[in-house]
Amino acid sequence: MPSRLRIAASLTIGNFVLPGLLGELMRANPDDRYEVLIGNSRRVVEHLLDGLADIGLIEAPLTHRQLVSERWLRDELVVFARADHPLLARPFSLSELAATPWVMREAGSGVRQMLESLLLPHLGWMNLLLELGSGGAVGEAVRLGLGISCASRRSIERELARGEFAVIPLPEIPMERRFYIAWHAEKRLTTGAEKLRAACRRRLEEEGG
Repeated sequence: MPSRLRIAASLTIGNFVLPGLLGELMRANPDDRYEVLIGNSRRVVEHLLDGLADIGLIEAPLTHRQLVSERWLRDELVVFARADHPLLARPFSLSELAATPWVMREAGSGVRQMLESLLLPHLGWMNLLLELGSGGAVGEAVRLGLGISCASRRSIERELARGEFAVIPLPEIPMERRFYIAWHAEKRLTTGAEKLRAACRRRLEEEGG
């Protein structure tokens, strides 16, 4: 019997991981239907709590008691800049990195949460010049030379390959995070949600856990 699945996904997952998963599911189940909300991790949590999504894919650990989650893909965060940025041409200190103008996603996004958890303790502060509501807007601001930023390597692979952006190396600071699959603790996963969860597990195996 065909199923309808309501998915809430945070932006990096929704734009760069979920399309491949949906393609796999649509080929295997051509009669199934999908409704996808893409927003920041905070909004994904709100949709799960409000019953507006059957399953969520998020980029930061959950803390809400009404939701359960399981760890999913590993994801590397990188600090990046336009390829001609001065920091890429010479050694720099962490204080210089902190003082450099930053362009970041808004509070509530998974990238922002993990940046503040993984990198901010090493920097102490950040010269946050501009906050934007989408990864695309952040990328355009970096392309225009307005500042440096931090993002999932998955989200800027094309720009790195074309030589538009370059990674600012931080070899002493681990910048890995996990994606998570989440759902409401008091609701049983629908048939469609179980199919997506199985596809997510297959992707995890393909990427080596």
